[in-house]
Amino acid sequence: MTGDAGVADHQGKGVVVVMQRFKKILVYESTATAEYHALRRAAKLAKSTGAALKVVDVIAEEPLLHPRFHPPAWLSPDLVAENKRKRLETQAARIRRGGTSVDVEILRGKAFVEVIREVLRNGHDLVMKTVHQKAMSKLADPAAMDLLRNCPCPVELVRPPAARSRNAVLACVDPICDDAEHEEVNRKVLELAASLANWEKAQLHVVHAWHALAEGPLTGHTGIRGQELEKYIASQRSHIRERLIELLERCGCRPEAGFIHLAKGEPGAVIPRIVRKHNIDLVVMGSLARSGIAGFLIGNTAERVVGRLECSLLAVKPGAFETPVKL
Repeated sequence: MTGDAGVADHQGKGVVVVMQRFKKILVYESTATAEYHALRRAAKLAKSTGAALKVVDVIAEEPLLHPRFHPPAWLSPDLVAENKRKRLETQAARIRRGGTSVDVEILRGKAFVEVIREVLRNGHDLVMKTVHQKAMSKLADPAAMDLLRNCPCPVELVRPPAARSRNAVLACVDPICDDAEHEEVNRKVLELAASLANWEKAQLHVVHAWHALAEGPLTGHTGIRGQELEKYIASQRSHIRERLIELLERCGCRPEAGFIHLAKGEPGAVIPRIVRKHNIDLVVMGSLARSGIAGFLIGNTAERVVGRLECSLLAVKPGAFETPVKL
C-alpha cells in the first residue's frame, strides 16, 4: 500500500489536539552553535497554540579548567552563564517582538539530567532541541539521545533542513501488539502526527514494518514447498494489513490510501527508506523505554532506527513511563 501525492484528512481537528496537549514547551538550545532552529519552531507552535515557552542552556557544574592552570577570569562559570543568557535573551527578544512570551534560564549540571529535572519541576509537556548532524548516529552531543531515552514527555529533535516548513510527516506504528501500553503509544503517535500534519498543511504518512511470523526459519526448509511459503507470507501480510486498518479506524486516523505503507523488512531499514523515498520532514515514533534499558521503540529497534534517520524526529512514551532522573 504505497502511493504518491495526497494530503492528510484531518481538517480542523489536528490543531485542537496540539493545543490540548502542548501547554508548556521547553527548548534546550546550545548557544555554542549559534543556531536556534528548535527555538524558532517552538515559537511558531507556541504562537499558534498559546502554549507557554521557555528556552534553556546548560553549563557544567565542574570548574571549566583546573585552578592550577590559572584559567583567565572570563572562563569563570558565572561569566560563561551570563554570556549564554545574553545570547538566549537576544533570541527571546525577537520572539517577544512577534507577540509571544518566552522565559530564559541557564541551568547547571549534566545537560540531559538538568533538562529533565526542569521538566519534572515545571510540568513541561514537550522538549525541543536542535541537532546539526546528518545522521543521529553521528551526534556530537550525547544529550540528545539521553533525552530520547530518559525524558518522560515527548522530545523533538529538530534538523535545520526541515526546520522552517514541513511537507510530509510520518507516523510509525505497530498494529500487531495487543497490550494496553502499545495501544496507548500507537494512539499518541497517530494523534500527534495527524495534528502536526494538519497544522503545517503537510502530507500524513503511516508506516508499519512487518515480516511473516517465523519466515526466516521456514525459508529453505526441505519440508515446505516454495509455493506454500509464498501463500503463507501472503496470508500473513493480509492479516497484518487488516490489523493496521483497524488501528487507524480506532484512532480516527484517515490518511490518503497511497500514504499507508505496509513495508516488509526490519524497521531499522524500512523507516529510513520510506523517509528518503517520500521526502519525510518529521518522523513521529513511539518509545517503550523502561528504567534500566537503553531505549526501545515499538519493535525493539530504537538505536538502529534513530541512528539512520536524516530528518527531524518526535518521540513519545506511554504515560506509565518513569524517568530514572530524580529531582
